[in-house]
Amino acid sequence: MIKHLRSKLVAATVIAAIAFSMSTARAQQKSEIALSRQPGIFYMPSHIMEKLKLIEKHAASLGVTGVTTKWITFSGGGAQTDALLAGGVDILNTGTGNLLLLWDRTRGGVKGIVATSAQPMTLISRDANIKSIRDFGPGDKIAVPTVKVSTQAIVLQIAAAEAFGADQWSKLDANTVQLGHPDAYAALSNPKHEVHNHFSIPPFTFLELKSVPGACGAVVARRDGRPAQPGAILHHNEVCRRQSKGHPGRARRHQGSAGSDPQRH
Repeated sequence: MIKHLRSKLVAATVIAAIAFSMSTARAQQKSEIALSRQPGIFYMPSHIMEKLKLIEKHAASLGVTGVTTKWITFSGGGAQTDALLAGGVDILNTGTGNLLLLWDRTRGGVKGIVATSAQPMTLISRDANIKSIRDFGPGDKIAVPTVKVSTQAIVLQIAAAEAFGADQWSKLDANTVQLGHPDAYAALSNPKHEVHNHFSIPPFTFLELKSVPGACGAVVARRDGRPAQPGAILHHNEVCRRQSKGHPGRARRHQGSAGSDPQRH
């Protein structure tokens, strides 16, 4: 597992450094790369990248010196996608749902760089009357990171289609409300809050099941028990595509280094 994590970190940092080094052709004065993530264990690889300054290290190995990074935490994927489209950040660490949304909105301009993690999602309820997805009524609010497009929202649609029929895939969309995981945890912890349900990921899953009275998990769960929440690092590809034409050998050489001995990085 440690070796696998190291390989993921190497791939992410090398390719992120390539992406940044290619963007310097557009703006030679740019020396800071802005990256975004969300709260949670899910984003631990990005914290290691920041702590060890891995992007700075690999940018220097590409010949781009003086690089600095700015890490920005957003509570949900919606704010992340808006920031990328507005040019406020260069690279996102987010869920696959947001990657697909951005890829569609930019007609393929946004590309995934590397998968970073996979963890189980759990739909948690503190309502004793909710034992399965069929028990949700019109007034039962479900917190998800981003309405309709987050991985949680999409999995909820799949579960609704399985429970109520394929034509009812959006039956529970009206129940969803957009809350980042920390805010959703706070909502569940407040007995007076209208949100009683949260499609959660670690560590918030553990916190809610431990500290929220009456909290019950696995209202929706994977049958095989495997992780169901993939994460990815992504960026806008247009600048990299233009600049890579001028430095194809350099890009290929350092992309190849992502598969080298992870102990060296």
